[in-house]
Amino acid sequence: MAKVSIVDVARVAGVSVSTVSLVLRKKGHISQPTIERVQCAIDELGYIYNQSAANLRSQKSNLIGLLFEQLDSDFSIKILKTLIQALDKKGFTVMVKTGQLQPPQLTGLLNEFKAQHVAGVILVASGSLDEPSAQSLAAVELPYQMIASYQEGEGMSDLVVCDPYRDGLTLTRFLLDMGHVTTLFLGGEQEDPVFTRRAEGYRAAYRERGIPERKALVITSDRDLAGQRQRLESALRSDNSISALVCHSFAAAMLATQCILKLGYGIGKDFILAQQKYVVCFQEVDRFSSEVMELPYLLLPLEAMTHQAVLQLLERIQSGTPQPLRAFAGDLIC
Repeated sequence: MAKVSIVDVARVAGVSVSTVSLVLRKKGHISQPTIERVQCAIDELGYIYNQSAANLRSQKSNLIGLLFEQLDSDFSIKILKTLIQALDKKGFTVMVKTGQLQPPQLTGLLNEFKAQHVAGVILVASGSLDEPSAQSLAAVELPYQMIASYQEGEGMSDLVVCDPYRDGLTLTRFLLDMGHVTTLFLGGEQEDPVFTRRAEGYRAAYRERGIPERKALVITSDRDLAGQRQRLESALRSDNSISALVCHSFAAAMLATQCILKLGYGIGKDFILAQQKYVVCFQEVDRFSSEVMELPYLLLPLEAMTHQAVLQLLERIQSGTPQPLRAFAGDLIC
């Protein structure tokens, strides 16, 4: 029995060979009735599309390499899910690898992708990506995009990041608009660049409103949890005007809630009449108990960041032109 070819499919479907090729590769703007006719012909003839052979013939690939520093965080897992969905809609399949994102390990992983003839690479870091990482990517000569929690260094391209400075501005403006003039920002380490950038945005919100920065208090965290608790309780006791706490992390929100309740305050917006303290957070916080209200937080725009990275990667695959850095601020959820 003769082998069925793409020419046979085109003849039975009543379309050109190029149309069948576009349908098979999920490319171009083909009408749904035409796609259905081609698919019926494929089913009728039992045609099997050899994607690997097609890639070799065209010297192009519908395979995208996804490289993650780790896959054990909500940040990475949510991005992976969105990447797979977004690339599938564009007709691409994915190959996923995990490993260290610093040379020489990064170069080795990228060479493995190159050996598989991937069309491009998206590199995802739950922390930061620096210039050496970008240089390793450029040296392998594959179209790429990078997604990270934050940026180290200036002038990088082909990078999609969160914007902790704008996040700090957003949460603090929200509190100042509500009338919370004296607030306290807690829960991050001095060496943490995300905490540092958020704190800069926190203070900048005070400056732009003309409010003295002494009203913006910062308590950093360390391994001495008992000492951190004592510093927080002391601050709340010594300055009753503190009406809101901005928490860098889930752990900081838990600590803030415990200290507020221990000192006899409530948690809520009505700080003038009911001696309540308002708590907001830079990430979603589950309800601690039926007595504690859900806390306002910033939702990281991971889906928007991921879709942007896919769009920029496809543009770079087509044009070869480096894409500008894009920074995304979180969405306030009250």
